[in-house]
Amino acid sequence: MKKILFILLLSAFVLPLNAWVFFKGVANPREEASPYLIYNTMQDKPIRICIDFIETSYDSSSRKLKKSYMPSGRKRDSYYRQVADIMNRVYAEWINNVKLNIEKSGRANEFKDLMSYLSSPQITYVNYGSSAKNCDEFPEDNTSFDLRLMAETNDEAKSFIAVRNGHAAYAGGSVRKHIMIFFHPDYIDENWINIYAQKHNDFTDYDVQTNAYNILFKPTLLHEFGHVLGLGDQYLGHEENGDPIYTLSGITSLAGIKSAMQRIERGEKHLVTCDDAEGIINLIDFYSKDASSNRRTVGWASLCRRDVIYMEALPSKVSREEHQAQLNYAANGYEGEIPSHIKRIKAQRQAKIEQEKADAAKAEAEEARAKAEAVKAAVQREMDYNKRLESVGYCPICHKHLANESLKRISTPRRKITANGQFVKYEYPYGKCTVDVHSRCWEKYKSSGLAVPWKTWCSESKAK
Repeated sequence: MKKILFILLLSAFVLPLNAWVFFKGVANPREEASPYLIYNTMQDKPIRICIDFIETSYDSSSRKLKKSYMPSGRKRDSYYRQVADIMNRVYAEWINNVKLNIEKSGRANEFKDLMSYLSSPQITYVNYGSSAKNCDEFPEDNTSFDLRLMAETNDEAKSFIAVRNGHAAYAGGSVRKHIMIFFHPDYIDENWINIYAQKHNDFTDYDVQTNAYNILFKPTLLHEFGHVLGLGDQYLGHEENGDPIYTLSGITSLAGIKSAMQRIERGEKHLVTCDDAEGIINLIDFYSKDASSNRRTVGWASLCRRDVIYMEALPSKVSREEHQAQLNYAANGYEGEIPSHIKRIKAQRQAKIEQEKADAAKAEAEEARAKAEAVKAAVQREMDYNKRLESVGYCPICHKHLANESLKRISTPRRKITANGQFVKYEYPYGKCTVDVHSRCWEKYKSSGLAVPWKTWCSESKAK
């Protein structure tokens, strides 16, 4: 048993983690979905945010939670300023992290095609101060804002941390992106009372305000903002929200990689990292697929490790020598002979595309064959059914097929004839026959008091 536990524990430490992964919705968007918000950055458009503060309290008499929008006033304005300040810093941290890692690499010239995207990240707020209406009051499309932040307070001393920090998701069929975050109001109020520390004893008493801000509130928004930019989760159990192609999973061993998109454990400070920067660069490359740059189309070497290059937002594993050859080629302004590994990767991808096309054509042909077989079978079933209908005949009352309904079989009545006063004889005036009718028709016919036209019915019956 101890050996099994040791093996399981060991396997937990060697499992690869994703350094970046796109949300499935990036590469496979729904028809009504708008692009993820990194697209706003690329278009030099501000991200328009609408913030709702929802106060939650427990009604002990009805044993239900009561929710109400926080009314405009000093309290809401104070909350709004603080949350807006955090959101501004979170967005700037994501974008500045990309610029910082490019600058640290000494390869600014190689990435000059996207540096303009990262020059001045902007956020505007649509319902602050005198415009303090609820987000529900805006139109149901994305013409008014791009992101809705629903900050739900809990006044029952049940810290949002004890349940969940927050989540980012679509709401209904809306094209807007949503972040929902649950928090105790004392974590964001002017006093920043650290009830959470008192309950769990996870923090020391010093610098309570810094801990409450840096550990409890900001990391949650940092992680969730990564989602609305277009990045998926990077912890076990949430792989289903990531795209299986646009990811480093399976490309290289990534155990121990730090990322804002990993799970935020209690007491940890997760910051955006070099790997997060590569995820953002690849998001920009993906949304720039109609544009052309040597860096994007010929590829660029990883900023964070020596064995990966990216080409048109897709990663490929390479050797150290190939990684260095990629750096040299970029440093020379993409002049001279194209490195062999670029030709190899392009050939491999082209072969994969051709194989996918062949597989798709084969699948399409198989689907067409299956449809033809299904049509043929349906036609045969219809013919068999019609043949069966003809064999069972028609009801003489309603003149519809006798199949698939409750039937009643009736026989012609016989008539008594007396001969010589001694012998009794019977005869069938219109011949002896049996007729099938629908039971419901027969009941209705009898109740109507109509005489049965045996002569006609029997002649029709004998004709069949």
